[in-house]
Amino acid sequence: MAARTAAARAAGRRHARSRLRPLDGVVAVLLATGAAALRAGPLGPSSLWLDDAWTALVVRADSVAEAAALAVTAPGFGLLLRAWLQAVGFSETAAQLPPFAFAVLGPPAVYLVGVTVGLRRTAAGVAGLLLLAAPAHLTNATRVKQYTLDALLATGVIALAWRVLAAPREAARWATLAAIGTLATLVSAQIAPVVVAALAAGLLAARRAGAALGAGLGATTAYGVLGGAWYLAYLRPSVSPALRAYWSGHYLDLADGPRAVAAGLVQGLGGVLGALSAVPAPFVAVPLLAAAGWALLRRPAVAVLLAGPLAVTVLLAALRLAPLGGGRTDIVLLPGLALLAAVGVDAAAGADRRAAAGLAAAVLAATALARPDAGSYPSHDVRPLVARMEAALRPGDAVLVYSATRWAYGLYTGFDVAFPPDPRRGTGFDVAVADPRVRILEPQRHTAERYAADVSAGIRGAQRVWLLASGWRGDLAVLERLIGDRGLVETSRESRPGGLLVRWERP
Repeated sequence: MAARTAAARAAGRRHARSRLRPLDGVVAVLLATGAAALRAGPLGPSSLWLDDAWTALVVRADSVAEAAALAVTAPGFGLLLRAWLQAVGFSETAAQLPPFAFAVLGPPAVYLVGVTVGLRRTAAGVAGLLLLAAPAHLTNATRVKQYTLDALLATGVIALAWRVLAAPREAARWATLAAIGTLATLVSAQIAPVVVAALAAGLLAARRAGAALGAGLGATTAYGVLGGAWYLAYLRPSVSPALRAYWSGHYLDLADGPRAVAAGLVQGLGGVLGALSAVPAPFVAVPLLAAAGWALLRRPAVAVLLAGPLAVTVLLAALRLAPLGGGRTDIVLLPGLALLAAVGVDAAAGADRRAAAGLAAAVLAATALARPDAGSYPSHDVRPLVARMEAALRPGDAVLVYSATRWAYGLYTGFDVAFPPDPRRGTGFDVAVADPRVRILEPQRHTAERYAADVSAGIRGAQRVWLLASGWRGDLAVLERLIGDRGLVETSRESRPGGLLVRWERP
């Protein structure tokens, strides 16, 4: 009886703390302002770099279906980006603004969720500061990718799930969680571990409360059926063998034996902690483990909700279905881990306010490690070179495009482009340019001499040859030598940061 009374009092205190106050609005604005200041530096490059140019190709898609396919595992983000760019017009800054906006909203959203679920404001502030300074969140704030949207969606799913934990008997809350979770998964597959953990936490809360599991099982089944159908019909076919190979170093291969799996797990978890904080991983792991242990003993459903997405990701990595410790792919886990840290601070505050103040001060000190240049944008200045080259092209010319430049050229060329399926690419598609003078080279990074056949076919009969390159490696020197060996003389060379345009002519 006494334990129940104590629990009721604790719940009452959490409810009283969950009411938003004007001060919370001030804190949210400060967090958003700090996030914007730390992330704004890389906005507005003169050209989008390799991966960002690929995603921005949605603006050149001929249909909604093609735009969704170009975004691979995040079709909803691809459609959102396409609609935005069609509304405001394409520019590098315009393409970066959606992920930047999601990144600015992330820290205040985590803080507000912490407050509304009843955490002390100091603890909720810790969560907001952790996401504010998270290296992976900083770096990807201006990359034209879905990852900062993943973090925002994860925060929303966690908030909805916490409502279920508070009242697991209410079917409407279950239905809302399943519906929003399904929509979020359609937007980006990365959100699935968060939704799965949220549903599992709700079922655990319902069981511990002695509530009927019908609504929870119905919501979980609905999500499983819809998510499974989407995976089989869309996601699995869209993930190319090349994309799986790209992430192979972030899977846990059980066939390698226990030691290799353990080493891979340590490395992967280290990558996740590195995405969360610039502080060395052991100093991040210890308080998180302490918070998770306390939550498992006192609030197990909360522990499953916040730490469960990481556990699900580990399982998916063992099944070779999702990477672990991939940096940008780990961003979806960060809101849950930040709130887990906040739960630990909240618990410490209940036992010893001085301990909680010390933890909060440590997080504040760690936030000071955040560098505004952490998200420095890779140089890949291609757009002005494409414009110059195409303005000077003649009927008898030939254009060779370096392999890594294919996405940027497809984005910036004035010629019509198509995106034929190609399982050899991590994207699952390639860029095809309508003009017959243009030849996009196959990657020969490790076997540069194999360029010979491609070069011979591409420049046959041409009086002038143009080579456009960015993101090159050592094979570029071999490629240039092969062109010169075919009787052409270099007549011009223009370099931009990360970009190169060379012209040869026959004497």
